[in-house]
Amino acid sequence: MTKLLSQEQVNQYRNSGFVSPVDVLDQDEIDQCLSELESFEREVGKPIDFPHKSRCHQLFSWADNLVHHPKILDAVEDVIGPDILCYHATLWVKPAKSNSFVRWHQDGTYFFLYPAKHITAWVALTVSDEEAGCM
Repeated sequence: MTKLLSQEQVNQYRNSGFVSPVDVLDQDEIDQCLSELESFEREVGKPIDFPHKSRCHQLFSWADNLVHHPKILDAVEDVIGPDILCYHATLWVKPAKSNSFVRWHQDGTYFFLYPAKHITAWVALTVSDEEAGCM
């Protein structure tokens, strides 16, 4: 029995390598994350960048809360089981109308894990649709 995902979603993940959308955050949680990120950017006077955007869960409590969010963990567990370790967390901030982008890639190439059994829990804090250049 699954915790969050339907069996159909689990099957989609196993067949296609992804499942979307999975609603895990309520609007208050999203607003809190964005507020704290924007507060940090105002404090440093520029958009978040390396090294802060890499391993953000070790630097910011709001990002750590995402890594440990019960619904995110339930969805991950539904796919790979209960033995979960956060290997990496990165913020990809792409403001509207910006030229920023992330090149096509496969995460496993950079992680050097063997076996390469991992999952990416991609959490959008703002609208991510086809017009915005969706995943």
